Amino acid sequence: MGAATRYMILIGLVAAVAACAPAENASIVSVPSAALVSVNGKTIGRTPAKYLFEFPEDFTRYTVRGSKAGYHDSVVVVSHNQLARSGRVRLRLEPQNIAATITSDPSEASVLIGETEIGQTPVQHSFNFSNRNHRYVVTASKPGFFDGTTTVSESRLKKSNSVALNLESHYKPVMISSEPRAANVRVDDKDVGRTPIEYAFNFAERERQYTVAISKPGFFDSDVSVSYGSEPVGEGKIDFTLEEDSAWLSTSESEATNRWLRIGVDPAIERDSAWQKLIDSVITVYDSLEQLDQTSGYLRSAPRIREYAKGPDGPFFVRTQFVGSISTLDPLTYKIKIASKMRKKWDAEESWRDFGRVFSEDAQLVEELQSRLGLK
Repeated sequence: MGAATRYMILIGLVAAVAACAPAENASIVSVPSAALVSVNGKTIGRTPAKYLFEFPEDFTRYTVRGSKAGYHDSVVVVSHNQLARSGRVRLRLEPQNIAATITSDPSEASVLIGETEIGQTPVQHSFNFSNRNHRYVVTASKPGFFDGTTTVSESRLKKSNSVALNLESHYKPVMISSEPRAANVRVDDKDVGRTPIEYAFNFAERERQYTVAISKPGFFDSDVSVSYGSEPVGEGKIDFTLEEDSAWLSTSESEATNRWLRIGVDPAIERDSAWQKLIDSVITVYDSLEQLDQTSGYLRSAPRIREYAKGPDGPFFVRTQFVGSISTLDPLTYKIKIASKMRKKWDAEESWRDFGRVFSEDAQLVEELQSRLGLK
């Protein structure tokens, strides 16, 4: 048999095999319809469409792609077994635009998608995901609140078509209380009331710090600093326990504390007698006198000092000293003063500063002089 004859037989066998190869004339449909269809990259028309799929080999596969404006492409790989069962190729195209409702708590917040304002919550917006990897930054803002921000992806909106934003208030209410109650409260330099009291701190500037100070007669002052992230703000409360001031309990107010008090002497009392009454009264309180001069009526006692073991900054001293002199001779008038000072125990000797109260005996001395010299 010649070569030409063998070639013709081979061609005939191939043709015979091809004539016997399975084929399926299948319908191609899509949701939505009118999608442009390509088979193995060759455009064949729009859905619904018909196409003859031939399968010369068992492993033959066709790639069917559907595309339509506003939708993601849908791709299906087709085998002979699949078409033999259904006779149809189904394409489902997912929309590139997903509508979502944007809400906020509180409502009526202005919404930005990227840098574009779209309205106030609640508001609907259609997100375009022609690029399936795209992410949108959604920001809600409202005066008196920190911005609320979230990132929106296609996969997120497929799970839920709502975008909820929570806006945190600039104002953080904190209950301020003390033991004992009814202590005066100051926030920075502003009096805000007495304990217990609720105060709203404004943290529009997150780095802002406030000093909360409380005071009550008979107790040491106390203060605390609060900031946006501090524990008192997080818990919504500040509890003060005031420490009793032992110096306050053993001292009194007096109108002669660190200022001159004038005492008009009863005209019935002679000058020498008034001078003696002054000395007699002072030495009942002060152990010794540093200086006295009857002519000028000047009298100064030695200071009395008491130590108090516990103060806001540790142990401290309180010192009082009587000073008096004649103010006028006609009519005879004395002026007296209780110089009251305090300093911390470990401070230098020259660091004495005015103290607004005197020992109880000093206050009684002032009242006694007013009475003995004739004012009362």
